[in-house]
Amino acid sequence: AVNHVSAAANQTSARQEFARLATDLAFVALTAGIIYWIRILDLRRRSSSEINRQFFEQLVTHSHEAVFVANPAAGFRFTYVNAAAANQLGHTREYLLGRHVWELSPDLSPEQCEAGWATLQASGPWPLRARFSKGDGSLLLAEISLEVLKLGEQRLLSGRARDITREAAEQRRQAEMLRQLTESQERLAVATGAAKIGVWDYDVTAGLVMWD
Repeated sequence: AVNHVSAAANQTSARQEFARLATDLAFVALTAGIIYWIRILDLRRRSSSEINRQFFEQLVTHSHEAVFVANPAAGFRFTYVNAAAANQLGHTREYLLGRHVWELSPDLSPEQCEAGWATLQASGPWPLRARFSKGDGSLLLAEISLEVLKLGEQRLLSGRARDITREAAEQRRQAEMLRQLTESQERLAVATGAAKIGVWDYDVTAGLVMWD
């Protein structure tokens, strides 16, 4: 009887040890599974971010439109500049990469960049006009469309720039011509008024005479 009780006790102890061992193994397996899936998800996240970055670079590298990316977290330094942007500014890509945005523009300051970044994140894409220094020392006036570029967990500043230097110069020329014409008309009105001279136009085609 004593032997029977002892054997039963041993069996119970063995079952308890086996149950504890099974529990430990199940915990280890569960922990390993969790770690495995965390790594898988991290790899997928990294792969997705890398795919997005590569897709973006392929999309804009050969674009005829000037495109740049700056990192606000790194003091608005250029992290990407395509060939069109480098050619537009007359600098090499190597020269531009790593430089602060305001180093190339007399119209921008660190404070203005920070304020613009806050506005961009709150309100969405918005246009900007600013002058930039070219490699030959001249200034280029650019119209820039700014956006927030999301690559993984990063939030970057992306811009597409259009050179409007000639367009702006033509607008100034036309505005000056209009100013001179208006000034001439005002002087003529003063002169004819002082001399009490009437001015008329005769439209031969329509047979109309118009007086001032």
